[in-house]
Amino acid sequence: MKVPEPQFEGQTKGRLGNGYVRKEVAEVIENYLRDYFKENEDAVVPVIQKVLLSAKARMAAKLARESVMRKSVLLG
Repeated sequence: MKVPEPQFEGQTKGRLGNGYVRKEVAEVIENYLRDYFKENEDAVVPVIQKVLLSAKARMAAKLARESVMRKSVLLG
């Protein structure tokens, strides 16, 4: 997909900011993944396990960050 004037968000430019493009890309990816997982049912469980592990890691990092912030406020 080519975007005539892509606009990226954030300092690292890792996220596309064009809303109309985001919708189209999400739809294409959703359709591809649906078809892929229908054909490769054995791949579903490992992917879901990886997603859950990543979510747990993000939550743990967030809690650790908040804990450090609270401690620094109390000490400072």
